[in-house]
Amino acid sequence: VGFSLAFGDSIGGVIGNRIGADADDDDRCDSHYVRSTYYSTFERGREGRRYNWRNPHSGNYGYVRLEGTRRIRGQRCREFEQTIFIDGDRETATGVACRQRNGDWKIVS
Repeated sequence: VGFSLAFGDSIGGVIGNRIGADADDDDRCDSHYVRSTYYSTFERGREGRRYNWRNPHSGNYGYVRLEGTRRIRGQRCREFEQTIFIDGDRETATGVACRQRNGDWKIVS
């Protein structure tokens, strides 16, 4: 159970541009920390609360904050804002993730 899309494709380019298929080992490790944090946040997180991740190897870090919960076509969806810091550069984006029937979370916008 996790994300049904490649995470680089599902975060509206913020992570995709920085943590992609041609990434080095530290970047792939960042992706692991991000996936784990986002999954548990979407699954059990509370609105308005910030959930942090950090890669101790690369020094990259970030957080996701839940903004709301709603239903889209019968699926439970979580609105979120994320901020990431990669090589000292800050990037922020918003999105919506919906829980799929198989338990995966899919970023839909």
